[in-house]
Amino acid sequence: MRVPTFRHTCNNVATNYCIRIFVPLYLILLLTHLRLAYIVLLFLLSFLGATAQPICHLKIKGIVLDGETNQPFEGVSVFLKEFNVGTVSDAKGRFELSKLCEGEHEVVYSFLGYKTYVAKYKLTEETVYDRVLLHTDTCVLES
Repeated sequence: MRVPTFRHTCNNVATNYCIRIFVPLYLILLLTHLRLAYIVLLFLLSFLGATAQPICHLKIKGIVLDGETNQPFEGVSVFLKEFNVGTVSDAKGRFELSKLCEGEHEVVYSFLGYKTYVAKYKLTEETVYDRVLLHTDTCVLES
């Protein structure tokens, strides 16, 4: 909708009458459009704010070592309990869990024949580095 300017409307009307009648009408019309635009903007901003989710860009990185030999441990299951996601340590014992949100997380480290290790991390920085030692489980039955 186009808002008329009072200059065009006042061409055929006495100037004094024009200023008293059309200028206030023009201002009311202009303010009505501004209010409508303001309400629409508030509505859009509130909708976008309600649907926005936190950006989860934090990481837990580290290395898993054999507790007896202090050598890198390949194939260790590194599992994040809350989200049922995990990874496996590589040939150099390294692992990385990414796209994590700020807060506390429990990570379970396990390998057959070794004691399961559970670590709790409080993520506030971008990346947490850890060095994990897994020790053999002496309660494993031998055949």
